Amino acid sequence: MGTDFLRSSARRTPGAARASVVRSLLLNQEARCSHGRQVRNFLHVADVGEAFAALLDSPLQGPVNIGSPERVSIAALVERIAKRIGRTDLVRLGARASSANEPAILVPDVRLLYDEVGWRPRLTLDEGLAGTILWWQEELARG
Repeated sequence: MGTDFLRSSARRTPGAARASVVRSLLLNQEARCSHGRQVRNFLHVADVGEAFAALLDSPLQGPVNIGSPERVSIAALVERIAKRIGRTDLVRLGARASSANEPAILVPDVRLLYDEVGWRPRLTLDEGLAGTILWWQEELARG
């Protein structure tokens, strides 16, 4: 498995910020982040694949958003990661500038996926974070 256990609805590289935070905290280094007020949607990549399969098996046609209804600020996500690792002391919100054109809220409308296809994610955000942290712990232990 790769490092990108969770996909974000954000348009930049999915998983890059989470991987950076997890890796830094596991190495006992500061996790320098933006202010973290951006609100996003995260979904485990296994769930993304299952959602695609469910869509292919459904009669629904046209564009359909894949995601979960859970909205999470980047700051809250970083806090959840830091608490799991036990290094909240190393989080530095506001240490990096946010992109001037970055939307404050970027979450998909998943009503078609949920109501018409009947699909729901199998894994919670916390389960995905636990998997991401475990993967990084194993990678870092390997050197």
